[in-house]
Amino acid sequence: MMHYTTKAGERLDTICFEVYGSSHKTVEQVLAVNAGLAQYGPILPAGVTLELPELSKPHQVENLISLWS
Repeated sequence: MMHYTTKAGERLDTICFEVYGSSHKTVEQVLAVNAGLAQYGPILPAGVTLELPELSKPHQVENLISLWS
Protein backbone atom coordinates (compact mmCIF):
# COMPACT_ATOMS: atom_id res chain seq x y z
CA MET A 1 0.00 0.00 0.00
CA MET A 2 1.30 3.45 -0.92
CA HIS A 3 0.87 6.60 1.11
CA TYR A 4 0.08 9.99 -0.38
CA THR A 5 -0.07 13.35 1.40
CA THR A 6 -2.46 15.85 -0.10
CA LYS A 7 -1.70 19.40 -1.14
CA ALA A 8 -4.24 22.19 -0.60
CA GLY A 9 -7.10 22.13 -3.08
CA GLU A 10 -6.56 18.62 -4.45
CA ARG A 11 -9.49 16.37 -5.29
CA LEU A 12 -9.56 12.62 -4.79
CA ASP A 13 -10.66 11.91 -8.35
CA THR A 14 -7.68 13.86 -9.70
CA ILE A 15 -5.28 12.03 -7.37
CA CYS A 16 -6.70 8.68 -8.48
CA PHE A 17 -6.37 9.65 -12.13
CA GLU A 18 -2.73 10.64 -11.64
CA VAL A 19 -1.81 7.55 -9.61
CA TYR A 20 -3.92 4.86 -11.30
CA GLY A 21 -4.51 6.31 -14.77
CA SER A 22 -8.26 6.43 -14.20
CA SER A 23 -10.74 7.62 -11.63
CA HIS A 24 -13.34 5.06 -12.73
CA LYS A 25 -14.01 2.77 -9.73
CA THR A 26 -10.70 3.76 -8.12
CA VAL A 27 -12.18 6.60 -6.06
CA GLU A 28 -14.58 4.19 -4.37
CA GLN A 29 -11.77 1.75 -3.59
CA VAL A 30 -9.60 4.49 -2.08
CA LEU A 31 -12.54 5.74 0.01
CA ALA A 32 -13.10 2.18 1.25
CA VAL A 33 -9.61 1.96 2.79
CA ASN A 34 -9.57 5.54 4.15
CA ALA A 35 -12.31 5.73 6.77
CA GLY A 36 -13.53 9.27 7.32
CA LEU A 37 -12.04 10.69 4.12
CA ALA A 38 -15.46 11.63 2.74
CA GLN A 39 -15.95 14.07 5.64
CA TYR A 40 -13.61 16.52 3.87
CA GLY A 41 -15.87 16.83 0.85
CA PRO A 42 -14.67 17.07 -2.75
CA ILE A 43 -11.76 19.47 -2.08
CA LEU A 44 -9.17 18.00 0.27
CA PRO A 45 -7.13 20.13 2.67
CA ALA A 46 -3.34 19.98 2.71
CA GLY A 47 -1.67 17.37 4.85
CA VAL A 48 -4.20 14.54 4.71
CA THR A 49 -2.37 11.21 4.43
CA LEU A 50 -4.13 8.76 2.14
CA GLU A 51 -3.55 5.05 1.91
CA LEU A 52 -3.58 4.10 -1.76
CA PRO A 53 -4.17 0.39 -2.33
CA GLU A 54 -2.41 -1.56 -5.05
CA LEU A 55 -4.90 -1.71 -7.91
CA SER A 56 -4.55 -3.14 -11.37
CA LYS A 57 -4.18 -0.73 -14.25
CA PRO A 58 -7.36 0.03 -16.21
CA HIS A 59 -7.95 -2.06 -19.30
CA GLN A 60 -6.99 -0.45 -22.57
CA VAL A 61 -9.86 -0.20 -25.01
CA GLU A 62 -8.81 -1.13 -28.51
CA ASN A 63 -10.43 -0.36 -31.83
CA LEU A 64 -12.00 2.88 -30.71
CA ILE A 65 -14.11 4.69 -33.23
CA SER A 66 -13.31 8.35 -33.52
CA LEU A 67 -16.01 10.72 -34.68
CA TRP A 68 -13.37 13.01 -36.12
CA SER A 69 -11.49 10.47 -38.27
